Amino acid sequence: MNSISKVLDDFFSSYTPSLSVSLRENRLERMRLLLDHLGHPENQFISFHIAGSKGKGTVATFLSFFLESMGYKTGLFMSPHVYDIRERFTHASAFFSDEEYLHSLDVLKKGLEDFTLPSKLGSPSPTTFELYTVYGYILFRETGCKYGVIETGLGGRLDATNTLIPIASIITSIEKEHTKILGSTLTQISGEKAGIIKRETPTFILDQSKEVLDVFKKKAEERSSKLHIYKDEDYSKYLKSNFSSYDIRRKDGFFSLFILDELSLLDKNKIFDIASSPFFSLPGRMEKRIIKNRLMIFDGAHTPSSTEILAREIEHINGEKSLIFSAATDKDWVTMGKNLIPLFSHIIVSSTGESKKSNPEAIYNDFTSLFPNKEIVLLTEKEKALSYTLEHTNEGNIIVICGSFYLLEEIDKAIKEMNNGS
Repeated sequence: MNSISKVLDDFFSSYTPSLSVSLRENRLERMRLLLDHLGHPENQFISFHIAGSKGKGTVATFLSFFLESMGYKTGLFMSPHVYDIRERFTHASAFFSDEEYLHSLDVLKKGLEDFTLPSKLGSPSPTTFELYTVYGYILFRETGCKYGVIETGLGGRLDATNTLIPIASIITSIEKEHTKILGSTLTQISGEKAGIIKRETPTFILDQSKEVLDVFKKKAEERSSKLHIYKDEDYSKYLKSNFSSYDIRRKDGFFSLFILDELSLLDKNKIFDIASSPFFSLPGRMEKRIIKNRLMIFDGAHTPSSTEILAREIEHINGEKSLIFSAATDKDWVTMGKNLIPLFSHIIVSSTGESKKSNPEAIYNDFTSLFPNKEIVLLTEKEKALSYTLEHTNEGNIIVICGSFYLLEEIDKAIKEMNNGS
């Protein structure tokens, strides 16, 4: 681990990870008190606020990348991090300097010296995620960022980031996720995400089911927010006619350009072709590595719809494929398995590690019941899962790791331990 990453990790991990579900209603009041005490660093840059079940991290990264390419220093706040805590706080996916991270941490520590939350709001100290959020704001302020692209952590309405007053609220695709906290129906989940819609502030959403759109339309009307619904086929035609030399193939990129265009922030003379840029290898998003002469694909897909997209991406890659899979206990691993397993010769079910609760035995039982003729192995320890997969594959084979960002972190650790031991 990078020494600065360890300093940051040690600091944030010394606080309570999160509030209990029963105390979540206090989240915004807690954040307002904290931000007020620290001088409202979130008001020192122009912010974009992004929620959604899937795609929000990619849209956030595209937005920050485009803004940076037009000459604006842009902070990017994302979660979770996959391999390095600094991934949460970057400028357009590039790390700040060590000195900038440490200086901003010192500013935060000094600001917390005489701060205590009232007992009626739960823990007297801020939670880890509350501190992640305010630290990101301080870092962006201290480093002179003009823009900050801020991704919600969980939901939207009660998320610690929902004290922002952004230039735009952005909501990506909605699907069932975190149902114990956000609700069991798309309408309930959409209601939580719609909580980031601000009064008289434009809102940008992806075109999706009527059930979801109706929730957003109602909330936007209540808050006098102009609602922009992005339709890929319409904007793609516009983009091709106005940016004939621009090569972009992803819906997330189109959506990001659409947002900037509608806000009159898009300067096509400063946007450059990023089709071959390293940007397209985001941590944990179709991230490709060559390990022991095998192509390993790390992808954080952890919902039915995101695994369906992943399956479409990898089915066109030639070669024998193996899967290392795990999922948190609140995820629909049965549907994810149905999307993925038919594409693989070997399936290794593992654990998400200590950071996130999982039930690999239940996943294994469901997978073997669904696919009795597939070779499925249960190996909960990350080192054994990695070594078994490498031993039972050949050079040139493809190994896909997915189901949880926490699993990606575990396998990454196992690879580093293997390399250090060789």
